Amino acid sequence: MSSQSTISPTATKRSLERVQSNLRAVAPLSARRHPGGSGGLRHTSLLRSDAVVHLAGLKAVGESNVQPITYYENNVLGTMQLVSTMTNAKVKALVFSSSATVYGISTYLPLGEEHPVEPTNPYGSQSLLIEEMLKDHVSVRRRMAHWHLCAPSIQLRARKRAR
Repeated sequence: MSSQSTISPTATKRSLERVQSNLRAVAPLSARRHPGGSGGLRHTSLLRSDAVVHLAGLKAVGESNVQPITYYENNVLGTMQLVSTMTNAKVKALVFSSSATVYGISTYLPLGEEHPVEPTNPYGSQSLLIEEMLKDHVSVRRRMAHWHLCAPSIQLRARKRAR
């Protein structure tokens, strides 16, 4: 992306103000502010974006144990809808931040990308499901349309499985 690229963040109500503040801080260093501000998972402002920074996940482990369907609906279904909107809008770059909860209970420290993935709660399970879904989508799209995913943990684990 050039210095003139536009990036659309996604965010939940809980994190929107913090995301907007952080983006204002880094915007002069990386990309101009999106004219539509932060978008939701299905926000039509993506139609004018070069990339999306996906920060719209609910992320409280304890709450995910009490409200697992809410977490799957927001995080998994929301990510599916976001990727579909991006695909339809021909936005081909996504920055996705997953979670260390995909590893479950650590068997050694420091925890590294080579640690087995064994989520122990709904939040970790849906995070792993999203990682796999994005990996599959990007794998197909790269062959067709040069899709780009910035999610180092997904890429590293995929390379290790391919060996």
